[in-house]
Amino acid sequence: MKRFLCTILLCSLLFGLCACGSGEQKQTEKTPETTQMKIDQDDPAGDDTMNVLFISNSTSWYFMDELYGMLAAAGHKEFNLCHLYYSGCSLKQHVDFMKGAEKPYQFKVTNKNGVNITKDMDLETAMGTRNWDYIVTHNNAYSYRSENGETAYTETEPYLKELLNFVREKFPLSKYLWTNTWVPNVGYSLSFKMTSVDQRKRVQEANDQVSQFVKRDFGLDVVPCGKAWSKVRDLEILNTVPAGLDVEKFTMFTMIINGKISDDSVHDGDIGGGQYLNACVWFEVLTGESCIGNTFRPKYTYQAWDWSLSEEKIDILQKAAHEAVEENKK
Repeated sequence: MKRFLCTILLCSLLFGLCACGSGEQKQTEKTPETTQMKIDQDDPAGDDTMNVLFISNSTSWYFMDELYGMLAAAGHKEFNLCHLYYSGCSLKQHVDFMKGAEKPYQFKVTNKNGVNITKDMDLETAMGTRNWDYIVTHNNAYSYRSENGETAYTETEPYLKELLNFVREKFPLSKYLWTNTWVPNVGYSLSFKMTSVDQRKRVQEANDQVSQFVKRDFGLDVVPCGKAWSKVRDLEILNTVPAGLDVEKFTMFTMIINGKISDDSVHDGDIGGGQYLNACVWFEVLTGESCIGNTFRPKYTYQAWDWSLSEEKIDILQKAAHEAVEENKK
């Protein structure tokens, strides 16, 4: 009997050791899948670098240089500002691309090494390049042509839900942001034509309403670029043609592109101040610091002349951005 009991105990011991070994092996195999979940909540990248992914369109294309310049001037040099771009891309198109086999995007990375652009990129490959601290998305401007926030949201909600489900499954710890963009200028006619300032305000109100729905239903913090623009876009100082510049129209959309002056009433301009204003808003959102007093000064030259923003304009744009961000917290 003793020999029988000893045999049972020995078998039990061996079985337990084998079970422990098996458990350790399974845990090791699962480690790569669960590593992300162990990353510090305050820094999903797990290091001192801040990685920001804009799943976007041309709305986020132009102000990255200004934004990185402001970050670096304030001592935040370890930023990767990454922009997944397709012209005029709507949320529906992002979802269609996500489901298909296409590689339609340009992937622009702005950091301390300059700007690098990779063509023929898809969403999943771009997401896999980094661990993201922030992931950003928004509608395109045409989404608000109805001037009705409820209608615009019905065209937003199902596609945003699909896109977020896909991305959040891979990056559950990232901070997700929704950009409340500015609306096109009066007279802009592509998918719709705005004939008055009042009409533009109604479109902006629809934009604001959708932003609040997104915050309510998806928990996305709102980046108030549209609110900042509404404060200053009609100011005379920002719409008066600078002395010596041979153009008929000058607004916050006026920019130097490919060696020519352009004002398409859609894209934020450099010499018009739109790009710098967006950068100021994003600087505050990403750092939690005030943009007022930031020492970065973008340089814009055209035909060998310096058309950079005056200190008076810089001051106006910084204050508008700061006010918008502070009001957005309430």
